[in-house]
Amino acid sequence: MSSGPIPDRISILPPKTWKRFIKNIKIVHREAIIGLFFLLVITPGFTKLLALKPSTNFIDVIAFGFIFEFYVYFNFAGYSLLARSLMRLFGFYAPLNFKQPFGARSVVEYWQRWHISLGNVLRGLFFYPLKKNYGAWVAVMATFLSSALWHGITFNFLLWGLFQGAVWSASRALFLNRAPAYLQLVLLVFAIAFGRILFSESNPEILLEKLLSPVSPAHNDMLLVDILATLGNSEAFKLVAAAIWVATEVIATKYSVKTQRYTLFKLPATSCAILAITVLFAGAGGANAVYGAR
Repeated sequence: MSSGPIPDRISILPPKTWKRFIKNIKIVHREAIIGLFFLLVITPGFTKLLALKPSTNFIDVIAFGFIFEFYVYFNFAGYSLLARSLMRLFGFYAPLNFKQPFGARSVVEYWQRWHISLGNVLRGLFFYPLKKNYGAWVAVMATFLSSALWHGITFNFLLWGLFQGAVWSASRALFLNRAPAYLQLVLLVFAIAFGRILFSESNPEILLEKLLSPVSPAHNDMLLVDILATLGNSEAFKLVAAAIWVATEVIATKYSVKTQRYTLFKLPATSCAILAITVLFAGAGGANAVYGAR
């Protein structure tokens, strides 16, 4: 439970018969397969690339922002899907914690799809009461600051909360002013990469070096190419699988709201293929819950 989902509302329908238990298995097994695929196949593919974290080279900093985002997603969503599947198996129904967030078209939509259970809790505690008395902007900033403190009481998380509140407000302003869609996408990509840079670096001095890397000489050589050169065939395959998954989320969600619930990936043929890949390419490195270490 330390890695989510946070159960803000749970429906309970315990299986009273063996037949009902078997039916529950048929309902949840495909989500469990996706969770195992995330944890045992895709997440370990990013292990070597996490070595980019100490680098203050500009290219490495940007690359690590995206890499860490994907690593957190596949690790956290994998555990959340397994937790939800196990809960549903014994009759406890909890909502999805992620709804294919990379299919989002704006920062606002992204946060509607990411760590949904925490979002529901924070909206109930902070956003709705504060919005009523102080307006939407204050409510948004307070909500993201509370999220930052939930993640950790350090300077980088404080900056992360302020930044995410600001880009959320900017995204809302773009929507209200009917700005072109591409501006929302540009803001979203920037928010993901820059947000993860803030999120991941707790050392203020190193964080400052990273933030100044676009305008200052690199303090070390670029590590990205060297690390990519050390990847084996299995690791390369896992990264390709991650890229295909993210691309599918981006493309599929455009055509159907239903795909937000991993519907495409739960089709019988797709599920069998994912299970086969998991059995063939499962590896260590993704078992530790990224949020369990808080």
